[in-house]
Amino acid sequence: MLELVGSFAFFLNHPLLQAPNSGWVIDHILEEQYWRVGPYLIEDVTNEELAPGVTLPFIHRPLSKYVNALAANGLLVERMEEPEPPPGFIARAPEYEAAASIPRLLLLQTTKVR
Repeated sequence: MLELVGSFAFFLNHPLLQAPNSGWVIDHILEEQYWRVGPYLIEDVTNEELAPGVTLPFIHRPLSKYVNALAANGLLVERMEEPEPPPGFIARAPEYEAAASIPRLLLLQTTKVR
C-alpha cells in the first residue's frame, strides 16, 4: 500500500511563453496581435533590470526540465493548471484582450508517496 509522504505545489511563469525573446506583439501594420515564442528548448539565464540598480536573474528552462526533476525526486504530478489571465488584468490592459486565452502561469501540484 502506498503511503502519502507529502505534497508540493510549484507555481511559475509559463515556460513556453517566458522563453527568451518571447512576448506579446501588436502589429499595427498587419493589424494582428499574437504571442511570439522565442527559443523554448534552450536553457537561458539573463539579468532583468526591474528598476535602476535593481536586477534579478531570469532563468528559462523548458517544462520537461521541471517535470523530469520532480519525477527524479519521487514526486508524482497530480494536477497541472494553466489559468487564463484574470478579467481584471484584461480590463486594465485592453491591448491584451486577444491574449485572454493564453496562459501566463503554470501550476504543477505533486505528491510524494512511498
